[in-house]
Amino acid sequence: MIKVVLFFLKLFYFFMNNIKFVIILSVICFCSNACSNKKQSIKYVSINVSQLKQIIQTDTSNYKIVIFYDPLCESCDDYIRTVYKTLINKLHSESTRIYLIASQLNKPGIESIFRKNNIKLPAYYNIDSIYSFSKNDLHQIVKLIFPDINKIETFDVPFSLIIDKKNKLKTIKHKNENNEVEIYPLDLYDLKEISLTEIDKF
Repeated sequence: MIKVVLFFLKLFYFFMNNIKFVIILSVICFCSNACSNKKQSIKYVSINVSQLKQIIQTDTSNYKIVIFYDPLCESCDDYIRTVYKTLINKLHSESTRIYLIASQLNKPGIESIFRKNNIKLPAYYNIDSIYSFSKNDLHQIVKLIFPDINKIETFDVPFSLIIDKKNKLKTIKHKNENNEVEIYPLDLYDLKEISLTEIDKF
């Protein structure tokens, strides 16, 4: 019992003699946590199709990658995790602007995707109420942004667009089950074996 009392007395004496050190250490830890939380905060940016079109058309210095997704879609989560880890980090340093656009402002869903994948980009979200990012919606969006394209196929989300520095949408041809040629936007998955600068051949 005496030993226990002596131990606590010594501990109390130590803290009293080092109170300044303890206070400074606490302040440093608090500031560190505050800064860390600040760095991890997500910037939400509302956007509509007209604004997206303007962003694309006015940027002639960079490649543009646009990913449409639903924050509550599990396959979207898987897609972003795959392409972000294998491609986006590499492509982001190659004069590239990347836009992840959610179909709706669902902060829990968006935050889950962004934090799990350590995404440091702004979180764009759609404010065009007429678009829910269905297959037909995305087809209309592509046609509005690129009116010169005569015929193109689209998918449901997750769906990506790759645009070169001349603001040309990169496409790829596939044959369907009837052996008919269909044109689709070049997907990020198609870039696994090549660098972004090689997309100009498409």
